[in-house]
Amino acid sequence: MVPRYIKNRERLRALLPELKRHLEGCSLCPRRCQADRRVIKGLCGAGDQTAVALFQPFFYEEPPISGGRGAGNVFFSGCNLTCLFCQNYEISHKHRGVSLSIEELADIFLRLQNEDRTHNINLVSPTAHLPFIVPALLLAAEQGLNIPVVYNTNGYETLESLEIIALFTDIFLSDLKYISSESSGELSGAADYPHFAWKAVEKMIAGNGFGLFTDEGLMQEGVIIRHLVLPGYIEESIRLLEEIRRCFGKYVPVSVMSQYTPVWKAKDTPSLNRPLNEKEYQRIITTIEKLEFENGWVQGLESSTEEYIPHFFSEKVQLFERKGV
Repeated sequence: MVPRYIKNRERLRALLPELKRHLEGCSLCPRRCQADRRVIKGLCGAGDQTAVALFQPFFYEEPPISGGRGAGNVFFSGCNLTCLFCQNYEISHKHRGVSLSIEELADIFLRLQNEDRTHNINLVSPTAHLPFIVPALLLAAEQGLNIPVVYNTNGYETLESLEIIALFTDIFLSDLKYISSESSGELSGAADYPHFAWKAVEKMIAGNGFGLFTDEGLMQEGVIIRHLVLPGYIEESIRLLEEIRRCFGKYVPVSVMSQYTPVWKAKDTPSLNRPLNEKEYQRIITTIEKLEFENGWVQGLESSTEEYIPHFFSEKVQLFERKGV
């Protein structure tokens, strides 16, 4: 299967000037902060260069994404949400990362494919970095990149940006965090999250479908909806799962995560300063069984540890730091 960034390379090349204009007044995400990123960082922390905190083969994504050799994760710095419980807070909120040129980002993509032999390129929190990702993909494709691209997003996207994203994305790995604006405003600083995220996922599914797989079970195209269950917000999760079933049917791939562990500001938030308990977990399992989802994954309750949190002080990033980038 030919990746979309190869099939659509001429269309993507024509969009490069439009993407570059977002550096003068950014409206890539629903915040539409209009920051002139040439002189000041946007609300998400993104500036006039891409910044990467970590790249590596990653084995903790869903099985059709990680496979046996890992997903080729590229963790970008910054985030357009302010989740109190963010497990990637070191890069999302403290903005740890190394500024890279487009050529260096393309080299990362090629290294993940050629040296690490990952199954895909998994772009984590990528939207603010679109002006750099697209030219880097085009450059890497000219040098032999030919594996699928995964767009690993929190779901807080605009339909306008998704028109561009869909041209190079083979697989969407998207969160649906909330169904209520009250919860999304309180916990992630974005009361309009449900409005944008649900429309975004609907568009992803319309364009990429539920999934095309290799004989080995690796996803080559499709959408996986992720939901992290939060302690004390079980009713929110139940309503959300019911709405996913109603809107998208029982065959949509759904990944329900119970790996929540209190980090970042959640440690100081009484309602979030604990893992899920057995009663909460069983209610989620019962709901999933009742809704009869056919495709998906549910983590065991024992996954509630910091084992699944990436370490962002890796040797690979230090290699860039030693180069003085």
